[in-house]
Amino acid sequence: MIKQGPVRSPPWSQPGLPVLDMTPDGGFRTPRRPAWGLRIGVAAALVAVLGLAVIGAALAAWLVAMLLPVVLVAGLVAWVALRVQVWRVRRGGAVARR
Repeated sequence: MIKQGPVRSPPWSQPGLPVLDMTPDGGFRTPRRPAWGLRIGVAAALVAVLGLAVIGAALAAWLVAMLLPVVLVAGLVAWVALRVQVWRVRRGGAVARR
């Protein structure tokens, strides 16, 4: 008696494989356009992503604008401290020793 294995379908009929749609004369058919709902959804997602990018850029610019005065004041304080130290050394004043 011949033992038969499971029946397998040919590879071209497997689900999930791309379908090559050809006409009998050998030309290719153009694929159908996506549905209106899908197009509107893709457009809405694109607008949402661009909106989030603009909001992120605005937030970054706001953060830089808020921190810029703090950085400038800290730089000014450091410059004044350096000038005072240089002035004390030139005057021959006390310098902290270890």
